[in-house]
Amino acid sequence: MAIGYGSTGSGVKKLQQELNRKGANLKVDGIWGPKTQAAYEKYGVKAAAAKPSAPKPAVSKPAAAKPSVAVPRFEYMQYTPMTEAQKRAAAKADTDPAYDARLRELEKEYASALQDNENEALRRGMSRSSYVLDVRSALNARKAENRSALQGERAQRIQALVAELTRKDEEKAEGARRYNNEIALQLEQMRRKQAESERDYEIELRKLAAQAARDAGKTAGSAAKPSGSKPSGSKKGSKPAAAAKKAPSVNYYDYYSKNYLQKYGNNAVVARVLYYADRVNLKKKLGSTAVKQLDAIADRLGSNSITAATMR
Repeated sequence: MAIGYGSTGSGVKKLQQELNRKGANLKVDGIWGPKTQAAYEKYGVKAAAAKPSAPKPAVSKPAAAKPSVAVPRFEYMQYTPMTEAQKRAAAKADTDPAYDARLRELEKEYASALQDNENEALRRGMSRSSYVLDVRSALNARKAENRSALQGERAQRIQALVAELTRKDEEKAEGARRYNNEIALQLEQMRRKQAESERDYEIELRKLAAQAARDAGKTAGSAAKPSGSKPSGSKKGSKPAAAAKKAPSVNYYDYYSKNYLQKYGNNAVVARVLYYADRVNLKKKLGSTAVKQLDAIADRLGSNSITAATMR
């Protein structure tokens, strides 16, 4: 499928990589924006961005083609950050198994020490002496100290992991904002180009109307008979009437190419979208017959991959 200004995806990444090999120094993000367009025009890479060949304008009037169902190409990135409860749960899941194992080892170690103390006291017949009781009390106090230290270390570890998850969340959210801002910038640039083309339409239509009036006047003048002469084998007024009915022909393909296709780097997809976005106003200016022929030309040049609603 052809790619061009406004396209995204792996095809655009390949194009940007090829442009960089020629010295463009682009960010390989898969988005064909103004920088990629400028580099493309400068270095003239054609391998990665295939352009659809423009068909020759049809001599006969083409039938109007129904627009195909469009598939949106511009999608804003949606990112939902984790809640505090989710971050804490994730941190505990990462931390608890190791610290639970260390607490079990601590309990096992002090249980063994207490048992050794009891056995030694029985062997010496000192099971009820104050010394044995003091040793037991000291072991229990030390165990409580070590247990408290482990619990504090666990809490600090969980807090550090929550802070790290918060930092990563903020980076991802900022990345989504930057991506969406770049997409919005590209759309705004297209809207500005569309506004410029609308102004060009007004000028072009006035030129076409003036040219049509001049051609009609020349045709009528050349067909008028000199005073006093009579046409042989014809009725009065037959030639002027026939000449007055002739209208200047308009090359709709040239009109479409000039006002849409060429202005957007010969990208048929973008040109077609911008044409359909302006179709209602264009119908008022040119008339239904002209718009039908422009519809057929736009549809023949390439399939639509960006909806007019997305471009607005």
